Amino acid sequence: MQNASSGTIATNTVTMNLSLQQQREIMELLATSHRDQVVKRYREIIGCDLATAEADINVMALNSSAGVVPSADHVVVENSRSSGSAWTLMAAILVFVAILGTVYLYLFPRLRGEYVAATSTLELHAISSSEDTGSLSLTLPDGSKVIADTEPLLKAADFSVFRGDEFQQPARLTLHLSESGCARLRTPEVMAAKELVVILNGRAIARTRPAEWTETGMVIELPALSSSDVNEIFARLTQ
Repeated sequence: MQNASSGTIATNTVTMNLSLQQQREIMELLATSHRDQVVKRYREIIGCDLATAEADINVMALNSSAGVVPSADHVVVENSRSSGSAWTLMAAILVFVAILGTVYLYLFPRLRGEYVAATSTLELHAISSSEDTGSLSLTLPDGSKVIADTEPLLKAADFSVFRGDEFQQPARLTLHLSESGCARLRTPEVMAAKELVVILNGRAIARTRPAEWTETGMVIELPALSSSDVNEIFARLTQ
């Protein structure tokens, strides 16, 4: 009984390295070819050293003389391995898709710009040279005072997309005009404005001059603001 058990273990160890078709090929070679050819072919399949190949061939030769034929056990094991590999590959693909989705949702919008929400409280007011009944007295984050016109030159609805760059010093806010904004841009009061105050949620956040101003948009700087304040401003533009 001990010998039979050992033979079974040896057989399973050898055949774990071979598919059912390969097992049958080696068995046929054992019956029809010179042993050296069998060993050579076995090494080509498995990629093992000479000693291992000869030992495995001895086991298979014993099985052949004992009338043991290749079973489908290894095919089941091989299919199980293939199935496991397929699930691993599928999981890796799903993780990659999830990462790509995250990049698409959070990084790409920052690169191409994000939509200005219609409900955003963003307003750009022209700074006035004198205080009168038609002006606002505002306090900037650094404590300085500024006088601005009561009516905004441009509001959130006049912008379609913005792109914030908090890494610039000072931080920059690029605003692309909507159709209504392009129409407003051509009005005399907007064209005459040299200096602006940026108001968000009823609070003056920056006194600025447009760093760039084109027919379709503008770039304004946000001086004297911390990185957290700048990022809060960018976030509120989408709300």
